Amino acid sequence: MRTNRMEQLAVIPVFGDSAFKLKRLKHLRQDSFDQWENTEKAVYYQIARGLIEEELESFDRVADMNGFRELLRNRYETFLAQSRVETRPKHMINTLFSLFEIADHEEGQGEGKKYLMESLQWINKIPREEQEELGLLIIEKFENQGEILGLFQAQVLGIWNDGDMLIITLHTLEALAEEGRMDDREFLAIIEATDRYLRKANHQEYVLRLATQVVQMAKRHEVSPEIKMRTWKQAFAAAVEMEEPYTQMLMSVLLGDRMKEEKDFKNMVTYLKVIDQVTAIYGEEATFGDNFDQIKEAIHEMKQIV
Repeated sequence: MRTNRMEQLAVIPVFGDSAFKLKRLKHLRQDSFDQWENTEKAVYYQIARGLIEEELESFDRVADMNGFRELLRNRYETFLAQSRVETRPKHMINTLFSLFEIADHEEGQGEGKKYLMESLQWINKIPREEQEELGLLIIEKFENQGEILGLFQAQVLGIWNDGDMLIITLHTLEALAEEGRMDDREFLAIIEATDRYLRKANHQEYVLRLATQVVQMAKRHEVSPEIKMRTWKQAFAAAVEMEEPYTQMLMSVLLGDRMKEEKDFKNMVTYLKVIDQVTAIYGEEATFGDNFDQIKEAIHEMKQIV
């Protein structure tokens, strides 16, 4: 709940020029700052940082580089001070993310990591209505960093809204796939843990979405034949459970073709039967779509063997 003091702080950036805003901020601080509530102090540091950033935008760094550096240092110190008093989870995480980005420069190489690790402790405190927004922020900040995204994915699994958790999970897997790590134990463990949780939560739709998205990753990125076939089987099983015919058909084509290459004709026939069942209901043209010729040829080759 916002206090009267927080309301006063919030309007400081709105009225007057820079000199007046700064004097107004200092005047409010003189009112027994040490007795303020922690959240009030956190808002104070936010407002102070905003005034510093406003000055940085118009500062002539060429004429006064030392002055510019001092402002940057002051900005950093507002983040540090806010992190010591902040009680609002979303604001705390934002503050720690900023410290993670600038602490290596201000404190020394490698010092930023401690702020990243501290932010993980706040993830489970984020209210449900703010999880989507924060999830998008996490993805934006660490989009191509699979290792870091994996840390957050482990924290949100089973804690956050399932839809928001799944988005972070898929971005984590995509980042790891882009790093060529689809065969890694970490990649497979994330899929297994997420699949297990979603099944327990009776979210069959999300189980299917997870499996089919991983199939697409295996198509785009380097992966061993064993893992690729494993993704096909997982997607096929999820589609059967959901009674989703298109994915059943598509995975049956891929798996049947692989069985043909491995001369496992018994299982190949099983997948052919699934394809025939789907096309009998929906027709070949509608079922195969834009890949009609390619799929039709693959099926023809399997049926020739039979």
